[in-house]
Amino acid sequence: MNKKLEKLVYIISGPVEFELKSGEIFSIGKKIIIGEKIFVPEGKRIPLEVVEPSEISVEKDVELTSLSKRTIPDDWDKVVDYVISQKKSLDKRISLLVFGEVDTGKTFFSTYLTNRFIENKLSVSVLDCDTGQSDIGLPGSLGLAVFKEPILFMADTKPDSLAFLGSHSPSEHFLHYASGFVKMVNYGLKNSDVVIIDTPGWVQSDGGRALRRTEIEILQGLDTNYF
Repeated sequence: MNKKLEKLVYIISGPVEFELKSGEIFSIGKKIIIGEKIFVPEGKRIPLEVVEPSEISVEKDVELTSLSKRTIPDDWDKVVDYVISQKKSLDKRISLLVFGEVDTGKTFFSTYLTNRFIENKLSVSVLDCDTGQSDIGLPGSLGLAVFKEPILFMADTKPDSLAFLGSHSPSEHFLHYASGFVKMVNYGLKNSDVVIIDTPGWVQSDGGRALRRTEIEILQGLDTNYF
């Protein structure tokens, strides 16, 4: 079944597979190639930014919600531009700490940054520190993947390095988390231009604040500029 799309932003929800037949579409900073088949898992949804009138084929009749403007805030592109300018002016690799509560879009944001940096010829590592809702690697572990091609779902990626924590939360394994964090960040710095650190949603209370402060102090001791 083919669907014609105007120059709008559409939301497509899974489970569904579609293929771009003609036109130009971006999703989460990734350009979808004509002939590329994209599978959106159940419970997931992605934006389709239609740059020029396009046509997709879908395996079943699926409802597309159209929007008049992008789902990506302009500030996200400002972050991309700032990091790229810093990378050009600094003789160091860069680390980005992504903070936020549970289910606030940290992984979506990290995915967008990854794709935009790759678009600008930078290699990117993503460190998934959310041991309770891990997308990269195994539950109960810190997982890191090095990206040289754009992606849509972190969960489709195999990790390049793992640090086992053995818990869904760093609250009772603080030391193991910190040592694994050092190991993973160092691996990313050696193998990519930018390391994006997708931190756990534990940001409240003294423990959450202490964890964030520990991550910052670790980065201060490594050979990286962090933001």
